Amino acid sequence: MKFECGPTGAVDGIRVTEDSISLAGWAADLGFAVEGEVAPHAISTVEVFLNGVQIGTARSAGSRPDVAAYLGHHTNEVLLQCGWDFEANGLIPRGDDILAVVATCETGRSFVLDSTFVSDLIARAGP
Repeated sequence: MKFECGPTGAVDGIRVTEDSISLAGWAADLGFAVEGEVAPHAISTVEVFLNGVQIGTARSAGSRPDVAAYLGHHTNEVLLQCGWDFEANGLIPRGDDILAVVATCETGRSFVLDSTFVSDLIARAGP
């Protein structure tokens, strides 16, 4: 059996100040899975939206061996390089603003990695 996995990932680093927001995370696409093997697709973009308006595109943040291991393919170079980070300065986020992060793979498939209120992100980040 062959199936398309599609992009997946998470926001696992959050910092919100009175005039900026910084995010970090990972995005990966296992591609077509056939009998335990994968042919991953590279993630082409990770976009960040505030209240439905794109505020920027994340940049590649390099190696995430923890994620590659979690996905069960600790030596796959595409999965190893799945980290991303994002920073927007001069932005004054409110608690009731909605932040969304969307990953798109090289085949054009997109996936919402996270979509939540800024106040929930701040709570998730902890003290």
